[in-house]
Amino acid sequence: RIPAALAVIFSGIKSSATIAATAAIVAEFVGANQGLGYVLLKGTSTLDIELTFAVLVVLTLIGIVINYVVEFSEWLMTPWQRSGGP
Repeated sequence: RIPAALAVIFSGIKSSATIAATAAIVAEFVGANQGLGYVLLKGTSTLDIELTFAVLVVLTLIGIVINYVVEFSEWLMTPWQRSGGP
């Protein structure tokens, strides 16, 4: 049953990883004095556009890396779902 459910499990992991990363940034907005969320909040409050966009680029890259890690893990763990052609 587990191998048959892996596609749905990885779909949930992809969604939850995105939500978890967003929740971590929002948590840093509320109660942190360091971290990317704090730097983003500091940059927006001082109207430092370069800093704000730099943090957004870093956060985007982190999200892309997390997504690719989950997709690669899914690819490794579900060889029967790979397409036969290139």
